[in-house]
Amino acid sequence: MTERLQRLKQKRTVLRASVTKLLQNIQDETSKSNVNSDHLQELLAMLSQKEKSLQDIEPGIEQEIALEELDADLMRTMEYQDNTSLWRTRAERAIERAAIQQLEPGGDAAIETRPQRLSDASTRSTASRPSVKLPKLSISKYNGEVCMWQEFWDQFENAIHRNPDLSKTERFTYLKSYLIGPAARAVAGLKMLQLNPQQAERLPEQGCIRMFFFTG
Repeated sequence: MTERLQRLKQKRTVLRASVTKLLQNIQDETSKSNVNSDHLQELLAMLSQKEKSLQDIEPGIEQEIALEELDADLMRTMEYQDNTSLWRTRAERAIERAAIQQLEPGGDAAIETRPQRLSDASTRSTASRPSVKLPKLSISKYNGEVCMWQEFWDQFENAIHRNPDLSKTERFTYLKSYLIGPAARAVAGLKMLQLNPQQAERLPEQGCIRMFFFTG
């Protein structure tokens, strides 16, 4: 074994140990009855960084490793990647379920508006207006396909984005819950206060994210 190969393998061992710890944290969080979506998103962001580091060193190992050891090493690598992908998917689904539970209390699929805020001082002492049931709305998931984002944005904008009783942070949380695949990864780990319109403009082809920041 060459010194370079030994260094690469040692680095990979350390990274895999770190990823294993992250996966255990993800497993612990997703097993809870009340999932902390922010914590899961932070774990997924860290997981993405570790995966990128692992991907960067794999080609060097493949070039240096003995041919008779290559098949077994590749098999172990693919099994490790499959397990990582599995828990990433489970975490994303847990985040989606948590967002839906917040949006649809009690499992009711209808989206319910909040009581209107009363600005007139003479009416503040009166009871809040009762919540109004809106028609059941179905918002399709958005995976980053440019040709599909306008349809998704129209649905999201009408159902959630134009709701004056939702804060921008709440709307951003709901938005992330409807993103999957490349679109979800583009904002993984980001919080509302960490992202400004200039950063949003640089997100790759995520039209709905840019619309979110530039339309109120």
